[in-house]
Amino acid sequence: MKDANFDLGSKPLWLLNCWFFYASLLPFVHKSLSKIKVDDRTTFAFKEKLKRLKGNLTRWNVKVFGDVRILGTW
Repeated sequence: MKDANFDLGSKPLWLLNCWFFYASLLPFVHKSLSKIKVDDRTTFAFKEKLKRLKGNLTRWNVKVFGDVRILGTW
């Protein structure tokens, strides 16, 4: 992710609109975030939680919707 003056690093999460219509998304996110333990209480901890949540969401997406990459849209 880049701004005209700043390099903000990689995009923390990539969301698909179809996720929000799936009833198990919010309980899954809540459960995932509650299981992620980071000892630090700074913005570093928030970044780490997002990074781990991203991995959990990626695996959840493949489990629920299948691997969309095999459709040739990548």
